[in-house]
Amino acid sequence: MTKYTVIDGKNFYFMFLAGAKCLVDNYAYLNKINVFPVPDGDTGTNMASTIQAIVDNVKPTKRINKTMFAIADAALVGARGNSGIIVAQFLQGLSNELEKYEKIDVITFAKVINKAVDYTYTALANPVEGTILTVLRVWSDFITYTIEKTDDFIELISQSYQKALEALESTQKQLSNLTKAGVVDAGAQGFIFFLKGMMNFSTEGNLKELVGSRQSSLIDMNMIDVHEEVTLRYCTEVLAIGDDLDKEALKKQISEYGNSVVIAGTAKKIRVHVHSDYPEKVIHYLSEIAQIESTKVDDMVFQNEIREHRMHDIAIVIDSSADIPDELMAKYQMHFIPLQVQLDKNIYLDRITLKHDDFYDWQASDKIYPKTSLPSLKDIQNKLTYLASFYKAIIVLNVSSGLSGTWQACSDIGKKIQKQTGVPIEVIDTKTLAGAQGLVAVRVAKALDQGVSFEDLKRLIPAWCKLSNVYAITKTIKYFVKGGRISKFKGFMASLFGVVPVVTPDKDGKGSILMKSTSQQRSIDRMIKICEHKVQHQRLHSFAVEYTDRNSKDVAQITANRLTEVLGVQPEFVTRVTPVIGNSAGVGTIAISILME
Repeated sequence: MTKYTVIDGKNFYFMFLAGAKCLVDNYAYLNKINVFPVPDGDTGTNMASTIQAIVDNVKPTKRINKTMFAIADAALVGARGNSGIIVAQFLQGLSNELEKYEKIDVITFAKVINKAVDYTYTALANPVEGTILTVLRVWSDFITYTIEKTDDFIELISQSYQKALEALESTQKQLSNLTKAGVVDAGAQGFIFFLKGMMNFSTEGNLKELVGSRQSSLIDMNMIDVHEEVTLRYCTEVLAIGDDLDKEALKKQISEYGNSVVIAGTAKKIRVHVHSDYPEKVIHYLSEIAQIESTKVDDMVFQNEIREHRMHDIAIVIDSSADIPDELMAKYQMHFIPLQVQLDKNIYLDRITLKHDDFYDWQASDKIYPKTSLPSLKDIQNKLTYLASFYKAIIVLNVSSGLSGTWQACSDIGKKIQKQTGVPIEVIDTKTLAGAQGLVAVRVAKALDQGVSFEDLKRLIPAWCKLSNVYAITKTIKYFVKGGRISKFKGFMASLFGVVPVVTPDKDGKGSILMKSTSQQRSIDRMIKICEHKVQHQRLHSFAVEYTDRNSKDVAQITANRLTEVLGVQPEFVTRVTPVIGNSAGVGTIAISILME
């Protein structure tokens, strides 16, 4: 066995890589035992995502200070969840303490580890023992004690691992949530998996031989029965950059919006975590003092419901291009991947941290015009990985590939997650958007209620998509010009002659002009007649009406009432056009969506 009395950047990186593999291999188990601070079942996904961000982005050098700086920065950018951000803070502390070292011995290692643990505690507004914090502290204290007996890193890690295991077992007795559920803290268990991987690499020295074996003491997943109330709904996370960011002041302010506040990072780059009922208020506050680089918001109430009361073994996932009211998404347990909207320099999550009225007020102003983009690739990966630990199959319904790269991104990542987990994932290009995409999703949900199988749905959904359409009846063409969908010259000519287009997806899912009129009302009248003509030749399944800004609500309801008279059925829903789609449609737009049998 090789003896390491000194380690450099590459030694440390490969030990880190071995730990990462063991943690990632066991992410699903961590999700199962996640009951603190809330039983949302995503600790494993979040910790694995945080660690994987490091593996994907860090190229080690011989100098441990440079390698550690890269690791800490990647962790901060990629951190997810309460435990993930705590880990990021710990790694930032290590980076701070290793700044002047090119390589280290065990004495230096013990010194920097202890300071890094102290630094980790400063990230939390209310540090709680019986969590990963406890295991980190016990582990680092034992390392300080052990360096008097050994100068070998391998021996040091092996002995300290056993002490950390004891600390892990104690977490079950320290928190009532854990005692009630009969489990240890998921974040602490994740750190133990990481240490186990490091120890395996140290003793075996061959990364290819690591199998990330589980501990023999793992309890039966089915024995976990948790019914804890989630008091604050949204797990909100923000990556922000600025100058001289005061983390202590931020902790105090963010604590007014909720609890479980963790703020990791430096004075120039921070990762904020908070449980809150008002994620948009957290984002608004931070946007006034820093630049928002990315955000993540998880509905913990919904996650808890999925964990305990799943309606089906097949998950339905939509992206935020689909217009579906929140109450319908909740009713059918639909999962949601938000696209992104940029207002000036800040990035927002469509429909979550950017609400409809705030967006359309911005759009109607003279401010810098909004930009839109597909979901974060990391968010797609995290969502599908998380769902794969609870469902037997997953169906993803994406906005038309002719309008967005979202389908391609979800498809590529879905194949990867399916290969890793064995859970079948069907990613479908709906060739449509907005309300039509929403109607298809509702039809899929109702089919699940009727017992339609995953294989049958794979066959049926593309046919249903072809039977759907959405007609965007605009009030002005200027937003298509501002959004880059129509050239300035064509926009000028249309405005000159008072032309108002009705836009709809063509057979390839790309936007096309169906008709032109001289007013929105005339366009609505003509579209109602077209819908009436359609049902004379083909049976209607459902219809919906959408609107953009608050001032268009009455027109939308009147349009829905008129359609009910001619179609003979009530609308499936009347709802808002999501900001990412409204960015092109613009203020004042009304949309009619239909789905035929």
